[in-house]
Amino acid sequence: MISLLHVIVLCATIRESQCLLSGPKSFMKYQYSTELKANIADLHWSVNNDKTEITFELQIKTLGWIALGITGGMKGADIGLGWVDQKGTVHFQDRHAVGEQRPLIDNTSSDWFALNGKEENGWTAIQFKRKLDTCDSLDYPIKYAVPANDTTYHCSIHKIPAYAGKRHVIAHKMLIEDKNRDIVHHLLMYECEPTAEFDDNNLPDGDCYDVYPLTELCIGNIATGWAVGGDSIVEFPDKAGYPVGADFPVKYYLISMHYDNKPLTVGRRDSSGMRFYLGEKLRERDIGYLTLGTDSSPMALAIPPNVDQFIVDSYCQATHTKNFPKEGITVISALPHTHLQGVTVWSKLIRNNRVVKYLYNSDAYDFNYQFDNRLTEPIVLYPCFGTSYNLEMNGNKQHDEYHRFYTTQRAHNTNVDLVVPKTHNVVVANYAFTPKILTIKSGDTVKWINKDFVNGIRHTVTRAVDGKSCKTRKAGTNNFDIDPLQGTLSKTFTKAEIIYYYCIPHCARFGHKGSIIVKSK
Repeated sequence: MISLLHVIVLCATIRESQCLLSGPKSFMKYQYSTELKANIADLHWSVNNDKTEITFELQIKTLGWIALGITGGMKGADIGLGWVDQKGTVHFQDRHAVGEQRPLIDNTSSDWFALNGKEENGWTAIQFKRKLDTCDSLDYPIKYAVPANDTTYHCSIHKIPAYAGKRHVIAHKMLIEDKNRDIVHHLLMYECEPTAEFDDNNLPDGDCYDVYPLTELCIGNIATGWAVGGDSIVEFPDKAGYPVGADFPVKYYLISMHYDNKPLTVGRRDSSGMRFYLGEKLRERDIGYLTLGTDSSPMALAIPPNVDQFIVDSYCQATHTKNFPKEGITVISALPHTHLQGVTVWSKLIRNNRVVKYLYNSDAYDFNYQFDNRLTEPIVLYPCFGTSYNLEMNGNKQHDEYHRFYTTQRAHNTNVDLVVPKTHNVVVANYAFTPKILTIKSGDTVKWINKDFVNGIRHTVTRAVDGKSCKTRKAGTNNFDIDPLQGTLSKTFTKAEIIYYYCIPHCARFGHKGSIIVKSK
């Protein structure tokens, strides 16, 4: 059974390139095609938005029955099953699965319709169609129901098709339904770590916060993305492509869709996604992505009250470039991203405490025009111990802000630690997480207890200086660390202060979540 979940994305989809597939000649020319398994199974499909229907052609190397299932797993799947008899007659059935067992015939209504079928050279090919939404309670609509919430982050895991040899993605295109342009805020596609394992018949899918425990190995590196005002299609330079197949270790990807449903409308359905184009020939270099900036934790962008402007500084220290290849990585494009309150975004290259040049500078940033900016001259970043990459954003409201760069000379297993403070819950006395702001006065004693301490992770409590965001990064008079052995800290304050609690690096990967300020009156 082939799984398609509201067709958000099928990674590395081949458009109008049947010559790259292994099955028999198809019955017609399709918009999309993909090789599900080399020399075993191919799938072609086209969507007719005017008729709100989709036409499939499934080709499998067998002379028995073949089937296509729509959903994330076996249970609840809407299935079209068919075969071609000895007379060449096509038989097709509408079935549904109630579990890991033989699918039942759908007696409520028949919504799968066979168009053509044949057996050829050991292959069975059947062309059939179905409505995108059949209104049948036993069928699975090929769309995502956007909740009636102000903001929704929907996450789903997708497995890339298997390719016998290395291939290069040469371009990608964002597909947004015209009627949903007002609610689709952005899409991010993350590479899952090579060690990530999933049940291919039941891939995680749901609210990002709900599926996080299953997807925590898929949030470390952004593969690509799109945001409001971005280009619908992005073509890579002639000499570079994004690698897939062969020994490229990434097999799974996480798609994060951000929806802004401000009117809280009920019943909005969306099938937006991203299409990838594969080249027929390999290119000279591999493309990778480097992301700098802050995360979306509320405390990562805590804005003091009654300020007109606020600058958010992020630093990627030189020591965190040690895994760069010796020949360096070449930055070819930049995509700045903030939410509505961001007005200026820039990234600086710093050597010996002096700004050498800007990687990118947008003094007049506009939220409505977030697109890839091809650099006029590529910039090479080398591994060294005297360089920092500084990202600053100027705005007046908290939201996730980052800068994504396209790079060439991709290095496998390269991680760049984000040195932005990762702020998390202050744990007071009984280790109870609390969402509220705590007010402390002179003479108050606050105790931090960390029962989830992970060896090698340094937890720091940092006092603000003069009521402003503390920019201290090293231990000093304004810092005190939790003992890594005991994992506790108790301090009596002699005056009202603002306290930030954070850990370095990547606390989220170890189960720490939430955020809080201990704040003065």
